[in-house]
Amino acid sequence: MNTVPKNLHSLQEDIDRLVFQSKALVITLSAQDQFKSLTDETLSSALWLLNDRLNDIDQACQRLFEETAL
Repeated sequence: MNTVPKNLHSLQEDIDRLVFQSKALVITLSAQDQFKSLTDETLSSALWLLNDRLNDIDQACQRLFEETAL
């Protein structure tokens, strides 16, 4: 029997998804120096996306902490 409330499970899944996306972007950019072949605009967009995902992770963690504190 799963005793984790549905909203907590959903938050955990969101965090897992966001972390996976962030890791995938870092691996893609860093593998064999792939970032060197990107235009400045593309690299900037990729880094902006990474920043967005990290902010999303931070917000999801804060919601998770708030939910578990109740």
